[in-house]
Amino acid sequence: MPSATDDEDRPPKRITVARRYQRIERPLSYAVALLAALLVGVAFLRVSPL
Repeated sequence: MPSATDDEDRPPKRITVARRYQRIERPLSYAVALLAALLVGVAFLRVSPL
């Protein structure tokens, strides 16, 4: 039974758009997660009575 996610079943333009989105979205997600972690770490260090 063929998979519903085979590349040959999809129009090439949609594949290109999906790959471009993944190429942009993945590093952006990592950057946002890193920024959030840094902000939490800085806030903890400023509030924490070390």
